[in-house]
Amino acid sequence: MTNYLYQLIYNITDFINNILLIVIILLFTITVFKLIKAFIIYHREYNDIERLKECKINIKDLNNLTPKEFEQWCTAYLSKQGYTYINMDSLNVNNRKNIICKKGKETYCVKCKISPHSYDIKHILNLEIARQLIGSMEYNGISNGIIITSGIISSKAIDYINSLPKPYSIEIIDGSHLVKDYKIIYSNLLTLYDKN
Repeated sequence: MTNYLYQLIYNITDFINNILLIVIILLFTITVFKLIKAFIIYHREYNDIERLKECKINIKDLNNLTPKEFEQWCTAYLSKQGYTYINMDSLNVNNRKNIICKKGKETYCVKCKISPHSYDIKHILNLEIARQLIGSMEYNGISNGIIITSGIISSKAIDYINSLPKPYSIEIIDGSHLVKDYKIIYSNLLTLYDKN
């Protein structure tokens, strides 16, 4: 009986040791994978930062932003373009926030819309975005508008904007223009910085 008991205790101990070994191996493996993933993320972010320092932004960078981050990015973009008094308006008729800003004596209502830069019909911004902006402009008593998007605007929306009666005027800044303007703005800033 004693041998049987010793054998049972030995088997239970061996089983527990094997389970603990498996748990330790799993924990070690998970830790190694987390470290590898953290290294990959760090490396990718480091490369992104270096690319942005060199004014190499792309549409993918813009589309990786959340809608709120994109709005903040747009306010910085507008500031670099010479717009002042840049503020988010309160919820408007569309229950969405827009940017209100000035350039010279003119006041602008700005609609920011993050959207994949794709010719796929489901990603092209339609007439509704222009109508929403007009509604916001009327609500705020503003005749100038800007649509800033990381995507593409449909030809129907462009035709609608071009057919607006005076005094309404809407400028469209799509993803490709944003990237091009960003490069110009920041290369000029870097040139000024290097001179100082």
